[in-house]
Amino acid sequence: MSAHQQTAPSTTGLVARGLTLAYGDATIASGLDLTIRTGELTAVIGPNGCGKSTLLRALGGALRPAAGVVELDGRDLRSHGGRELGRRIALLPQEPVAPDMITVRDLVARARHPHHTLLRQWLPGDAAIVDAALEATGVAGDADRRVAELSGGQRQRVWLALVIAQQTDHVLLDEPTSFLDIAHQIELLHLAQDLRSEGRTVVAVLHDLNQAARYADWLVVMHGGRIAAQGRPAEVVTEALAAEVFGLDAEIVADPQSGTPMVVPRQRAAT
Repeated sequence: MSAHQQTAPSTTGLVARGLTLAYGDATIASGLDLTIRTGELTAVIGPNGCGKSTLLRALGGALRPAAGVVELDGRDLRSHGGRELGRRIALLPQEPVAPDMITVRDLVARARHPHHTLLRQWLPGDAAIVDAALEATGVAGDADRRVAELSGGQRQRVWLALVIAQQTDHVLLDEPTSFLDIAHQIELLHLAQDLRSEGRTVVAVLHDLNQAARYADWLVVMHGGRIAAQGRPAEVVTEALAAEVFGLDAEIVADPQSGTPMVVPRQRAAT
């Protein structure tokens, strides 16, 4: 398949060099070289089990590479202290777990911890930042409810509010549209675009190829534990890619609203 490959070295932002990622003796991905494009919304796509979430965990510092290095502004991610990293990178994992009995507001307020010191545990402006994040994700009305009482979709929006309130320059989202109905999926993707417009660098693992093509600036396609292609959606989303990576017989047409490529599966032949 043909796609523009980003190979130029970078000393700023988030960069993966020669990554091998594994859980125990099981290698999930290898030979990964990737420069996250600063100030853009990147979608990582690919079939189940290809290593998308594992890559995101490594980029966020939640998984130590078996080989290779992840760098932030030219420094090994592991050389950044935990609090410093928490001020730079916010990672929303696939299935986050909230402490028992915690309220929505208290959970989102935890996002401010990396900005605190031993002498200053709550800063002027923290409350306003938390309130703004709750409003942006549509959960302000649930602020005093326990997180455990909420539906899956509501909880997902609460976790996104926490990520927003963390106020990092890098935001990593692992399947953020999970548990959301279609209207809230689109709302979340618009919110991701808003974060990008504010100057943040956003990376999201997405399952829906059409949503990725429509809302992301840059696509990274994973297949079999490797990066198969990357580039602008118009460069990457082709019939050949749909067939080779996703096993899908499809036609690529222009989205009537955005003009971005849209994957339309061909009908099965009548039997």
